[in-house]
Amino acid sequence: MRTLISSCGTSVISNSKEIVAEITGEKNFFAIDWNKVTEEQINEIEKRILFKLEGLEVDNRLFGAEINSIKSLMEHISPSFSGEEVYLLVSDTKDGDLAYRIIKKILKEKLGIKEVVKTEIEGLNPDRKYQFSKKGLRNLVKEMVNIIKKYNGYYDDILIAPIGGFKAQIFMIGLIAQVFGIKSYYMFEKFDEVIPILPLPINFDYDLYYQYYTFFKKLMDNDIVERNELDNYLKKEKKLEYFVDSIREDKKHYVSLSAMGEIYLEKAELFRKSKLPKPFYGEKKFVEKNNEEHARKIVESPKFQKLKNAFMEVEYITSIVIDYYNPQGKDRKTVLKISGKNNEPAIKFEYYDNKLGILGGVLFLTENDSEKLDVALKDLNIRLSDIL
Repeated sequence: MRTLISSCGTSVISNSKEIVAEITGEKNFFAIDWNKVTEEQINEIEKRILFKLEGLEVDNRLFGAEINSIKSLMEHISPSFSGEEVYLLVSDTKDGDLAYRIIKKILKEKLGIKEVVKTEIEGLNPDRKYQFSKKGLRNLVKEMVNIIKKYNGYYDDILIAPIGGFKAQIFMIGLIAQVFGIKSYYMFEKFDEVIPILPLPINFDYDLYYQYYTFFKKLMDNDIVERNELDNYLKKEKKLEYFVDSIREDKKHYVSLSAMGEIYLEKAELFRKSKLPKPFYGEKKFVEKNNEEHARKIVESPKFQKLKNAFMEVEYITSIVIDYYNPQGKDRKTVLKISGKNNEPAIKFEYYDNKLGILGGVLFLTENDSEKLDVALKDLNIRLSDIL
């Protein structure tokens, strides 16, 4: 295991309240307005805290939860955890940045961590409660999942430590570890070493994602949405309420994607991509087996060309074959369905032109076993929902 993802609190600062009080003039540590603390004062606090910790053993409680926990990880998990890379999830506040600077220096100089990466979480500021709950936690999920995605499903290389920060933040990080099946480690306040929290075999109901993709897309594309725009979905499927936060503003009722909804969508998207057919890197073919004049008019129409180009951009489609025309069947919606024609499983489409009739064809994919076809069919209906 070479990478650790850890939340980053400010205990390394709060454990030296006397230094902060002396430099800022504010005796009540929790009353400090960090926005008013100057850069010169920040630099002096950092310097004094590092000097205070210089002669102490790293497992001393004054180093704070982050350092104590990572030290314990390296002692009790090593050599599984190589200490190659540590991602610190930091709030976008002055004291959050100060804590990161101190912790980074100690990790590199005293624990020999090769690389310490700062991942700043916008909106994770407890002084702004609305922003923290509606945006900060959601951004925390996004940033964390972005790190996890780099490993393309090889999660044995990752450890997660929900250590510092606020309880909601720690809970969310621990939940992400469970959902993605990644080992996590936690150090209780009175414990001397970390304890493992192994992931449970949890799976989401991804049918909700496919069935209500339009609902989720609306939330993904907008920070807030008037509730009445999504009421039909929310009334039809009560489970969708789990994924939204309610907001009252200017006497109107809005909803936004919640942090839980963000976790669900990120996992659903990764699941979808992992089940799709492999990409095709050759030259894609477009073949017309029907030369009927009206069929040609449909093929050449701007609307069909838009659909054709969308098909050609799908990474796992190898070829498109037009093999059917019928002047009947107008005023219907274009459909995609799985076909086993000629013992060669593929996805068949029927394109309806209100004036000219039906144009039928087949989409051939890089892989055509039943599971791949099923996921590809759902994927195409999602990706082309604005065209079909």
